[in-house]
Amino acid sequence: MKKNLLGTELTESIHYIRCPFSRLGYFTSVCAIFAKTVTLIDSDTATSSEEVIFPHLRHLQREQYEISRIIHTHALFDHCGGAPVIKKKPICSEGCG
Repeated sequence: MKKNLLGTELTESIHYIRCPFSRLGYFTSVCAIFAKTVTLIDSDTATSSEEVIFPHLRHLQREQYEISRIIHTHALFDHCGGAPVIKKKPICSEGCG
């Protein structure tokens, strides 16, 4: 396993992303599955997208527009609160204007 400040590589195509929670010392997590597109398992809270998930993708030379699906494990805000933020990001690949 390779760790960096934003997450842990579980396998070459599966990454665990640790997202800080509202109370100091607490966190929630998102898993990213990398293939032709990116699948997220959970989307964490509304602030996690900009603060943790998107930076982790950029660190791996991937972009938020590559997220093609989100699978939520259950409907609590700390697992699905980030979906509206992710959904609002432009769906655009290289070279679009």
